[in-house]
Amino acid sequence: MKQKQRLLPLLGCLPLWLASQNGYAVEVAVDGPGKLEIGGAIRAKYQYKDFAQTDKSKLEFADSKLVVNYSSPTWLAYADYRCYRTEELCDLSMLVDAWVGYQLDPVQQVSVGMMPVPFGPAQYWGSTYYEGTAYNLGLEDTHNPGIKYQYKTSANELSLGFYPHDGGNYVGQTNDASRFSANLAQADDPDNGTHIEEKNMLVGRASHRFVQSEELNHTLGVSYWHSTLKNQQNGQSGNRDAWNVFGSSNWNQWNATLVAGQHRLDNKNMQMPDISTFGAFDYSYNLANDYDYYSAELSYHWPESYGKFSNIKPYLNYSAMDKQPKGFATSQRLISGIGFNYGPMGIFAEYMIGKNDAMVGDDASSYAQGRQDADWKKLLYISIGYYF
Repeated sequence: MKQKQRLLPLLGCLPLWLASQNGYAVEVAVDGPGKLEIGGAIRAKYQYKDFAQTDKSKLEFADSKLVVNYSSPTWLAYADYRCYRTEELCDLSMLVDAWVGYQLDPVQQVSVGMMPVPFGPAQYWGSTYYEGTAYNLGLEDTHNPGIKYQYKTSANELSLGFYPHDGGNYVGQTNDASRFSANLAQADDPDNGTHIEEKNMLVGRASHRFVQSEELNHTLGVSYWHSTLKNQQNGQSGNRDAWNVFGSSNWNQWNATLVAGQHRLDNKNMQMPDISTFGAFDYSYNLANDYDYYSAELSYHWPESYGKFSNIKPYLNYSAMDKQPKGFATSQRLISGIGFNYGPMGIFAEYMIGKNDAMVGDDASSYAQGRQDADWKKLLYISIGYYF
């Protein structure tokens, strides 16, 4: 059965490989004023794990993705499917996006399908490839199926979305963690985790852009997330509430972005009232239910190109999860990195240190209890992608 499951994503990669032979996105002729493009990427990764006992240094295939994008004056559509390697080629694959949008007028749009949730300053809260801890908390770069209304001008944005359930579990090796987005999931070990289902998510974001001069502008905003929870172990219902305020400033090529917020979750679990299990990328882990969170980044976008080198951006990104239960240790991640293009290649090189960070050398309870005496772990991560 597993061989059949793996064959499907491998077949799905065939058009991706064929398209890549041209070295650029394929534009497909369509009737009318619309434009249909097929593109994607094939990526490799190099990691040096200072904390690892074996395989400290490793270069391997990371993933491939197939992207279909349609745009016209009134209709929009977008789909993104990915195939990853954990132990074997395409043993983890999932749908990331699949949505259709209708442009009501130049500033209003309605979208239906699997899409990014409008929480925080944008889909990505920074420039990093690895992303900050907010991704692992299920707050940043989260994709769920639903319906979204967006009002957007040069100065104001209002986005409101309703998502009846999470992004779902796909082809992988775990019980319920074969996901792109970090969602509440069924623990692989029921004695050390929970099984909570999130439903009926109401998510909204509002922001305003202040222009001081041609070189300087600022954006301030707020976002809120409310959902109902179903404890699959006892049938009781709880809720999840999260909010944040955010701001960014752009001065010439410099950007500074700050996010601060709170997260509160009632899982109706008497045995584990302070933690809940989340899962993503075939890995389940526990999170503290109640915490404050922070994200900050400073970046510089080089305006010039140097031969085939373009879009050069160095950045420094810090994120933290300050847990509320007594005795729970703070989780932190600091990333210094640079991203750039070399022709059709996209390259990110990031050096990060993490403490009580399950994705930088610590265990699956790091985002829950953690350890007050935890050491800083170090990871060098380089992504090399061929984009078309």
